[in-house]
Amino acid sequence: MARLSHYFAYGPDMHPLLGPAAPGCRLLGVASLARYSLRFHRCSPDSTDDSGKCDALYTGRAGDIVHGVLFQIHERRVRPDRSGRGRRSVPVRVMAETGMRDAWIQVADPLWIDPARLPFDWYMALVGSGARIHGLPASYQARLRVVGTRIDPDRKRAAGFFEIARGTRKIRPFFRRPLA
Repeated sequence: MARLSHYFAYGPDMHPLLGPAAPGCRLLGVASLARYSLRFHRCSPDSTDDSGKCDALYTGRAGDIVHGVLFQIHERRVRPDRSGRGRRSVPVRVMAETGMRDAWIQVADPLWIDPARLPFDWYMALVGSGARIHGLPASYQARLRVVGTRIDPDRKRAAGFFEIARGTRKIRPFFRRPLA
């Protein structure tokens, strides 16, 4: 039987429809990761997507923080040797509602970082809706709203992800109004 571990989600995987869906996975609540900064410079492994993706970049600066959500998940789902595709799993300590917890996060492989990349507008909508659904701090949500984005030339893909971000009738009850 696989050991249970913790996974800290900070990007689109915070969204209830896009997060870890493995059997036995359980949402534990909001958490934060100190001395890291949220960036959108990771290259996509999809050759049709040249936008920037989320990365929690270690800065070591005391004021930097990444907010997200903590999941309990089977360890085999987040092991470093199973990541790939421009990312790798690293162990961290996050501040959860119940105290400090050891967890795994996905970070960009240095060879897959391009600081000139911008995220697609729908990608930021997914990150923002996940932050809103889980009630992350209003100041953090405000910072997400001002991240520069670009329009996805694949309008069909964009429309599908915008629908998820907005919330279909099935998931609208999960959404909260943006905090002031």
